[in-house]
Amino acid sequence: MESSRRKVKLRVKKSIKWFKSWSRIETGRRNIFFQHGARIFLLLALAWLALVLTPGRRTIDPFFDVQAGSVADRDVIAPFDFPVHKSQTELERERREAADRVKPVLEFLPGVRDVAIQEESLFFDLLKKIRSDTLVKKSLVSWNRYLDLTRNQNKKFKIKPVVLQYLYSADSLLTLSDDEIIYLFDPVRSSLLRNRLKDYLVSRLREGIISDAALSRIENEEVLLRRDGEEKVVESSSLNSLSRVIEQSMSEVIDPEYQEVSKSLFVQELRRFIRANIIYNWTETERLRQVAAAAVKPVRDEMVLKDEKILSRGEKVTPEQMERLDNLSAELEKRELVTGEADQIRHGLGIFTVYLLLLLILGIYIYFYQREDYQRFSKLLIIAISFALVLLCSSLILGRPELPGYLIPVAVAAMLIAYLLDDQLAMVATFCLSLMIGVQANFSSYLVLLSLAGGIAAAISVRRIESRRAQYLPILYVAAAYVLVLFAVDFAYRGEDFNTVLRSAGWCTLNATLSTFIAIPLLPLFESVFKITSNFTLLELGDLNRPLLKRLSLEAPGTYHHSLIIGSLAEAAAAGIGANPIYARVASYYHDIGKMRKPEYFIENQSGKPNPHNKLSPKMSSLIIASHVKEGVDLARKARLPECIIDIIREHHGNQPISFFYSKEKEQNPDTTLREGDFCYPGPKPMSKEAAIIMLADAVESASRSLSEPTVSRIKSLIRGLIEAKLRDGQLDYADLTLRDLTRIGDEFFNILIGVHHHRIEYPSSGEKPQDAKGPNSRTKIVSGPDGKDETGGVVLTPREDVD
Repeated sequence: MESSRRKVKLRVKKSIKWFKSWSRIETGRRNIFFQHGARIFLLLALAWLALVLTPGRRTIDPFFDVQAGSVADRDVIAPFDFPVHKSQTELERERREAADRVKPVLEFLPGVRDVAIQEESLFFDLLKKIRSDTLVKKSLVSWNRYLDLTRNQNKKFKIKPVVLQYLYSADSLLTLSDDEIIYLFDPVRSSLLRNRLKDYLVSRLREGIISDAALSRIENEEVLLRRDGEEKVVESSSLNSLSRVIEQSMSEVIDPEYQEVSKSLFVQELRRFIRANIIYNWTETERLRQVAAAAVKPVRDEMVLKDEKILSRGEKVTPEQMERLDNLSAELEKRELVTGEADQIRHGLGIFTVYLLLLLILGIYIYFYQREDYQRFSKLLIIAISFALVLLCSSLILGRPELPGYLIPVAVAAMLIAYLLDDQLAMVATFCLSLMIGVQANFSSYLVLLSLAGGIAAAISVRRIESRRAQYLPILYVAAAYVLVLFAVDFAYRGEDFNTVLRSAGWCTLNATLSTFIAIPLLPLFESVFKITSNFTLLELGDLNRPLLKRLSLEAPGTYHHSLIIGSLAEAAAAGIGANPIYARVASYYHDIGKMRKPEYFIENQSGKPNPHNKLSPKMSSLIIASHVKEGVDLARKARLPECIIDIIREHHGNQPISFFYSKEKEQNPDTTLREGDFCYPGPKPMSKEAAIIMLADAVESASRSLSEPTVSRIKSLIRGLIEAKLRDGQLDYADLTLRDLTRIGDEFFNILIGVHHHRIEYPSSGEKPQDAKGPNSRTKIVSGPDGKDETGGVVLTPREDVD
């Protein structure tokens, strides 16, 4: 027990020591850690959440244990369109049948005929050469004479040795009998034989001859004969084989006088020279058969459509249903929706990196172009939660095949970000979120385009909302954007029937409606949790019948009227430079509520009554004038006004000096050392565009009341001088306003003031010393201080003037 106490004490001491060492770390380093570290962690957490919510990365409930004949324990609905593949046996059988249907390819060789005729000519030319020899001629004379004498005696003629040497030089003659050789060496007979043989060769080879071996392989089949660049289908039985051609030649009558010898020579020489000129192209035939087999589709003509029920719970599984389940399993594996552990880790890291890069793009944009939102962590949380809500809905919708992707409510995030933060930021966020949804949907570019159109339309529609009745305007914008993209993509690529497109358009309209009805109730919740004020809340605060404004109109009517005019000026100027006009107008209504505590000390509320400042010391008057800022903050907090309104109340005077009372105190006590800070507003300087606009509007409106003749040139000169004075004094250092913005603000002020026709007291030029008012009708003389401001910005007053 004692040892455990010691351990606890030791741990406490270590914790205290660590905290002390941490507290000694340079403040800047700690701020950097907390500022950027938390944001980086938020980015990583959101990327991880998106990965978890990606349907394809989760283990899909398999149905591999289902067998044909068993009872299904669940409903199985097709999550996407997929084809039904043929079984391996069926596919092999169809491919074999397709290959068998390919007809054998026969090639006609036209050059064979020329070769055969050439060889036949060479043979008979050789005979002619032999006959031209002198010795052969003498022998032939004796042969012919002897042949004539013994023809009728059936005597065998013997070849003389002088001829034999020529016969050996032509080995093609060695197989012939003596009678056949004698016949060939007869010029007349030989010429007759030559002509008949050539005619027969030419005619048969023209028709085409196929070898007996090739014909036996294609017997009783149709074949594809390629000849002279053309193809035609013929019966194999119509083709002439070598044996058939030779057999038919035996019926030919060559020489009626010497039938046996001439027929024998004709057949022998025909065998020698004739050859097949139609060949069986086995290589081409096999190639065509392989092509035909490969052309057989592995899938059937039927398709299982998305949302089609494959199996019903409690139903007996048929072989056909089992086949569909097998095909679905194969398709899931193909799409990597069912993977091994290593593949899941690899793919998960890749998807996580994609999400991280997209969020990093958004983070970089916010850091460089929306620095105020980056510095307020609560605003980054709004973006993260909006993303998480949409990604969660997307995961649920994509995980249920019966629900279309058109229902993903991207517009919810776009509207929340646009309502609570900024419409431009909402557009950039929509771009990144749409790409993330596309990754969730297996990189669906179509869904990205739809989401992007709907989200941007929602962000744009928020700009036009200036009343509660207009809060449902996004329904029209988002639905129109969805339907426009839907029809455009369908006409360009998808080509679905019109009823299907109309049904999809109905889903899109439902999405737009649901998104709007989801976003609007979430706004008060987000505003309350994150202390963010939306335009809706500002519109409610701008109701002039609200208790605080009603009280202001009764207790300080001059201040109330002054605030209304500033509201008009600030609203126009904010709209001109791209700031929030609703925020500027409503904040103007409340910026001077602190004057209700002592309204009689401010000139616009005196209405001819004695000036109470005449009885006070300058320092006390300065404290009363400056206190309306603190009093206004206290009243605003009691009324639970939003922090953004309180910021305007606190900043609308900056840290300007109340120069009149400072000068008066100096006159009364010339030997006393005065602290200028005792005669200044507490500040801080305006930190937003709207606060700076209200500061300028306050100065311009107050100064314009002093113009006895508010001509165009005098009003322009007054506005320009006051803006330049605030700029020189450094009051606009933190307002993020450009010179172009200041010029535009001045133009908008001029447009409003030129329409005001009330007579105002004229302000002398800047730097003029205060003078006593002269004449019986002149009770006061207001002189602007160096900064050109009225009672709230360093006004110089005579001893008898009323002080605001």
